Amino acid sequence: MNPTREKAHGLSSYTKDGGDMNSDNYEKTIESFGYQAPALAAAACEKYLPADVRMDTVKWLDAGCGTGKSVAPMSAVGISGSNSVGTDLMDDMLVHARAKDFYGQVLRQDLQDRLPFDDNAFNVVTCLGVLTYVDPSKGTLSEFCRVCAPGGLVILTHRTDTYEKWGAAMKGLMDAGVWEEVEGPVVKKDAPKPYLPGNPAYGTETQMYLCVYRVK
Repeated sequence: MNPTREKAHGLSSYTKDGGDMNSDNYEKTIESFGYQAPALAAAACEKYLPADVRMDTVKWLDAGCGTGKSVAPMSAVGISGSNSVGTDLMDDMLVHARAKDFYGQVLRQDLQDRLPFDDNAFNVVTCLGVLTYVDPSKGTLSEFCRVCAPGGLVILTHRTDTYEKWGAAMKGLMDAGVWEEVEGPVVKKDAPKPYLPGNPAYGTETQMYLCVYRVK
């Protein structure tokens, strides 16, 4: 699927030529803004994966991997690159993800399309800071559940100002018995966390929910 003109314009701020967060300085920029989602996701893996699971055997899908910002915290908790796949829609971001020399595979992938993976292929699926740009009616969350093995984790972040459009989809998968919330705003009533507190465009007003689901 080709992104719409509106979506392409929004995502252009993450390409080499566009915006103040171009791909060449993206990581330094968001670090300076205090972005903590990758570290929070890695901590959730340690906390919520079954105790008998060896971290170096975990198969991880980094959906919307960008430049590979999550590599450092995930590798720090023991996740192996040989078992990891990174996907992103933006070619400029994938250049940097490949340069990390971590992922076993790096693919260009639209998260609004069916994922090119077998059922139960992964133990952890992360999608951080991406769903703002995705249409919730396209079945993205169901695809995450399909490729994540039972007992595995799907870890998402949602900005508080765009969360509402995803709330029904997440609750629908809970009601259908597809996954259960282990951390998040629906059942656990967890409070939102800082998003980009150092960015004047967001400050402390726009926060993010960390949503951790265990696939059944």
